Amino acid sequence: MGVQFESEGPWLPPSDLHPLPVTEEDVADLEKAASLLAEVVAADGWRAVVVAEVSWGEHLIGSDGADEHGRRLLAVVGELHNLAGWAAFDDGELASTRAHFLRAISLAHQSGYSYLLLSVLYRMGRVYLYVQVPHESLKCFQLAQIIGQELDCPVELAIINCNEAWAYGQLGHPDQVTKMIRRMHDELERLAFDGDAFRTALRRLSPGEHTDAGSLAELLACS
Repeated sequence: MGVQFESEGPWLPPSDLHPLPVTEEDVADLEKAASLLAEVVAADGWRAVVVAEVSWGEHLIGSDGADEHGRRLLAVVGELHNLAGWAAFDDGELASTRAHFLRAISLAHQSGYSYLLLSVLYRMGRVYLYVQVPHESLKCFQLAQIIGQELDCPVELAIINCNEAWAYGQLGHPDQVTKMIRRMHDELERLAFDGDAFRTALRRLSPGEHTDAGSLAELLACS
């Protein structure tokens, strides 16, 4: 049985906030904010900034002209929810984590941005690993793996394989651990292992995370 989370979130904009026409500049500003916040989301005090950007993004989705920017606007607001969920987990707020991730998944589907969906599923899998619910973690990683295969992302697939190995380790299945590590090496051999690319992908999938998992993944990849 998985951890139970609430599905509501506090990010919705105030009801008395008047809709404004959405401009190209609005969307570009959100994209810039998402990129910058990904670098600092784990630092103290930045979660409130992420949630504020999420709230503004949700306001833009409901504003005049949102349809003109369609998939691009939905994708960047989804990425902001993805960051907010990750930051909430860092603060130990599992209900908010789950709510943000679910909204990010919805927006990823609506925008058709497959890499965002992969990223959210990966982070959900990481959350389940940390709270030691490996069955749920594997479900998330396996779905993310399907998307990674469709997108042909060997580095991301290798990272997912490493985390699947960790989940199988929690379950006490050493044969599956070995199998996942072998798959990870197979993926990395496809691109002649590049440590910088591996670390870049790790930072992109889980920004601000400096844990034994990242070190383990790199160690296994280099072995």
